[in-house]
Amino acid sequence: MPSRQSNLWGANRGLRTIRFRIVTLVLLILAPLLGTFAWMAFNLAGARMALIELGRSDVTENITAQMDREVADAVGMLTGLGASYVPEAGDPEGFKRHARGLLARPEFVRVWAFGRQGEVLGTGDGSAGAVGGAMIEPELIERVFSGRTAISPVRGEGLDEATIIISTPVHASGKVASGVAGELRVRRLERFLPDVGLAPGWVAAIVDKNGRFIARSLDAEGRVGQMARPELQTAAKETAGRGTFENVTWEGVPMLNSFRRSSLTGWTTVVAVPKDIVEAPLKRSATLVLVGGAGALLLSLATAFAYATRISEPIRNLGQMATAFAKGQAFAKTRYPLAELDEVQSAFVAAAAESAHLSALVASSGDAIMSMTLDGTIRTWNPAAEQLFGYSAEEIVGKPKTLLVPPDEVDEFRKQLASVVAGENVRSETIRLRRDGTPIAVSVNAAPIRRHDGKIIATSSILHDVTERIANEEHRLFLMREIAHRSKNQLAIIQAIATQTARTTGSTEAFLKTFRSRLQGLSASHDLLLKQDWRGAPLEELVRRQVEAFVGESSNSVSIVGPPAMLTAAAAEAIGLAIHELATNSAKYGALSVPAGRVEVKWERADKGEAEAGWTLTWREWDGPLVKTPVESGFGTQVIKRTAAMAVQGKADLEYHPSGLIWRLTFPTTAMRPLASSQTDDGPEPQLPDSARLSRRA
Repeated sequence: MPSRQSNLWGANRGLRTIRFRIVTLVLLILAPLLGTFAWMAFNLAGARMALIELGRSDVTENITAQMDREVADAVGMLTGLGASYVPEAGDPEGFKRHARGLLARPEFVRVWAFGRQGEVLGTGDGSAGAVGGAMIEPELIERVFSGRTAISPVRGEGLDEATIIISTPVHASGKVASGVAGELRVRRLERFLPDVGLAPGWVAAIVDKNGRFIARSLDAEGRVGQMARPELQTAAKETAGRGTFENVTWEGVPMLNSFRRSSLTGWTTVVAVPKDIVEAPLKRSATLVLVGGAGALLLSLATAFAYATRISEPIRNLGQMATAFAKGQAFAKTRYPLAELDEVQSAFVAAAAESAHLSALVASSGDAIMSMTLDGTIRTWNPAAEQLFGYSAEEIVGKPKTLLVPPDEVDEFRKQLASVVAGENVRSETIRLRRDGTPIAVSVNAAPIRRHDGKIIATSSILHDVTERIANEEHRLFLMREIAHRSKNQLAIIQAIATQTARTTGSTEAFLKTFRSRLQGLSASHDLLLKQDWRGAPLEELVRRQVEAFVGESSNSVSIVGPPAMLTAAAAEAIGLAIHELATNSAKYGALSVPAGRVEVKWERADKGEAEAGWTLTWREWDGPLVKTPVESGFGTQVIKRTAAMAVQGKADLEYHPSGLIWRLTFPTTAMRPLASSQTDDGPEPQLPDSARLSRRA
């Protein structure tokens, strides 16, 4: 099931959910409104900032104008003094009488007249000359005698000590005859600052051309006469007469400044407003936009999300119902707030009822039924498929079907899948793999699964286990071939027996007797082979059956010794004939021809230290008649020495000891294998006679 996040944003296949659509609609509606609101708020903030800028500029102009008026008054009084009395050398009392009125004003510290070389022509207080610090700089004297007013930089520090000197020319006979200078206290010049309209937090200052404070609205006592901040010094020396700049005051407050230079004095007026005050409207607008807009957005989104949930949750429930329907699982009906959703649920219920019997058929089918995507990925898996292949549905669904296909069959599987995807029905018999890797023969019926519009969207496969049928068919063919092969072999063996028997017998009666005996021995071997489906014969029972015909079941004259072992079919035939011939010869001429004679048949593994480990089978006789080496060898000798050895790819030795005949056959393990004492590879070992019969020694 998809996660809630993928359901919200529609991550599957690029689709979008109802929640996403409704939330997006709300955002599309709110975005222009919030944009308009933000635009209006920031425009309002800009207007307020512009008003602050305009007020700052107006205050700057006002202060400059006020200071110019104060200086102009002082210049006018000095100019009037020079016009009413032309200072002349040798008449200091006359100048004193005329200057007495200026010195009565609190802003004037002293007044004096000076000549072209700066010499004092007269003082307002009648002193002999100007006091030390009141001397005028040469460049100012030159300015005065060029017919212009000269104003000095601020002199001294602190409101009580800081002064400026204003000098004006005195004309006589159409030329500058002398100059009049007045030293004024700065304190009196800034008395208008409290009334120029400074808002709270604003700072106003006037600096001279050198960048020293002439007046300051904040901490004037400590700053007048001192150098201003570097930014103010730069503004005081700017070519442009007005402008703005940023700086940090001596008090550490960041400021936005407007400056204006006076054309009369050359001084620069600066009005500074804290950046926080200037930017406050913008910050308030930004806060209003962020908080108000975010609040409106969150409220709208929450409402939209809640409303969308009322629609999307029922639709998701319908999706889960569809999933359960596709998997054949039960689902419960639910009441929905929308009529359209209830109609969809009713359609699901009806479809589930119609397809229930099909699901039951698939689930109860004895054949493996599965469906796959167009690329061969398994989508459904019925119980019969679990039993056939060993994979549960949870393990195999979502995996490629090539997991069940042997590597050498993958290309053929893909060709068949391509044919089915192209619209064909494919039937075939092939090999598939169980979970443990065991191959299994199956018949496959594959067909395309089509959508209502005919488009192929998946494929289906029905697989039936045909392993047993194919095995039976192959076994029947094998048996037919084996019967034909063994019939030919038996006919060849019988023909050889008949031919060799005829050569060694002198009469028809003797021939028939010997021939029948040999056929009976061959038949005894065949009976054992048939009991084992011709896969081999137990060696002990083979020996026992061959000698029973000569000594009977209860005789103790024959001892059989050896571990349980199974001969191959070819070895059983040859060794059976050899044991028969040995028993026949012993019954006629050897140990079995007398009551006291004894025979031991023994087999054992060869020494493991030998280069060619295998088996040794020995026939040993004793206590019989004196043995003589025969002059001629007949059919029996040929079987004992050659036929048996060739059948087991071994070696046969025949020794004629006077005490008894010894026959020894050695052969590799390919002709015989040891078995557990209680059973063979093909089932329980055939029941042997009890101890009353031929003796058996382990």
